[in-house]
Amino acid sequence: MTSETRTSVGRSCRSRRSVLLALLAVAFFSHGSSAAAAQDQAEAEVQIIRVPNAEHDVPGPNSEQEDCLDSVPEGGRNQPCARPTPDATPDPEPEAEPTFFERALHEATGYHMLIGFFVDQVDPGQMSLRFRHPEVSALAGTRLSPAQVRGRHMSLSGGVVFAHTYRPTPWLRLPEVRMYLGGGSIRDGGTSFASDANLQVTPDHTFTARFELGVGVQLPLGPVTPYAMIRGGRSRYAINVRIADGSLGALGSERLTGGVWEAGVEAGVETIVQGNIWLSLAYRRGLVGPTGNGAMLFLAIKPAN
Repeated sequence: MTSETRTSVGRSCRSRRSVLLALLAVAFFSHGSSAAAAQDQAEAEVQIIRVPNAEHDVPGPNSEQEDCLDSVPEGGRNQPCARPTPDATPDPEPEAEPTFFERALHEATGYHMLIGFFVDQVDPGQMSLRFRHPEVSALAGTRLSPAQVRGRHMSLSGGVVFAHTYRPTPWLRLPEVRMYLGGGSIRDGGTSFASDANLQVTPDHTFTARFELGVGVQLPLGPVTPYAMIRGGRSRYAINVRIADGSLGALGSERLTGGVWEAGVEAGVETIVQGNIWLSLAYRRGLVGPTGNGAMLFLAIKPAN
């Protein structure tokens, strides 16, 4: 082999080694780029994004927090998952507490139940009473006329009163329904009957039942409410009397009964005791019937709604 031939073979070998090294370098860099690209693509497939919400993410005693998962499509951008927008409406201001006067106006309206006591002066001269089924035959059908007892004084008669009233506005009492039950004693020296001068009738004590309707007005002034009203109704009186004969002495007791219409006026004042309970004091004056001056003390209670 000549020197030229050896030189040509050496050059050929070096040229092949250079090409092989170049191919190995290209393959190495290509593999690294492919692996990095694959890793980037895998990470871009699914993105977990946590969007905190200060209002809704505060855990309560029984609440559970959930992560928000959104899939990001290939080649897309990371997007936070949708959450409801908190209501931006400001909290309403708390209602102001009602004043004492406003509460009094509210309690002064609506239905009220009343229970209390009354006391009245009664004039027997305004009554027309009859003996009902007397044991003393001489008194059968006898009527005690007003002329026989006019001017005589009956002591105070009192008892209990029950009422129910409706007040459509703070200024009206319409209507007011009342029921009275009571009694008293009579101071009388005795009455003689023209049919028998020897027969003496002495009133002893009375029983009264009265049904009454009233209407009126009132003026709420905070803790105090003055009022005035007119009233009228039907009363039933029963008077026990002692019977005596001038020669025979005491003959026992009988009962005089009769009904009478009555009417009058009333003025009073109410004051709040507690919440829906009122205490009332009133003056009464009879204009028609046997009742004269009188007074009432009662509680008015408004049932809870």
